[in-house]
Amino acid sequence: MKTIDYLNMINKNYNASDYKVAQLLLINKTSVHRYRNKGGTFDDNTAIKVAELLDIDYAIILTDMQIERAKNDTTRSAWAHVLEMAKSHSTALALIAVCGVSPYSITPISNESGTYAKTPQINPYYVK
Repeated sequence: MKTIDYLNMINKNYNASDYKVAQLLLINKTSVHRYRNKGGTFDDNTAIKVAELLDIDYAIILTDMQIERAKNDTTRSAWAHVLEMAKSHSTALALIAVCGVSPYSITPISNESGTYAKTPQINPYYVK
């Protein structure tokens, strides 16, 4: 997403004018005008504030800003790859939070008969 998309989301979610958006982001109205009309991007501190207001992982917004600032397709593509990794990381963390994590995983081990042994295996990725 682009800077203007995030501004529009804040406008909609908070039923706010650009003046109110500037207050929410702790910036001046001139900055909001620059973002909206001159193609500026959020600095890192503002991007984090936007993430907090919209309840979005700040890594996603920070990466979106890097994509928007990129000067060439190669850099844009690299940041887009980072963004996809950040999104999948956020999804994985959300699933862990909702579903819980077990220190044991059931690892299917096939034998000649086609059946699976269900032996508890220590999950090396479990963090308590």
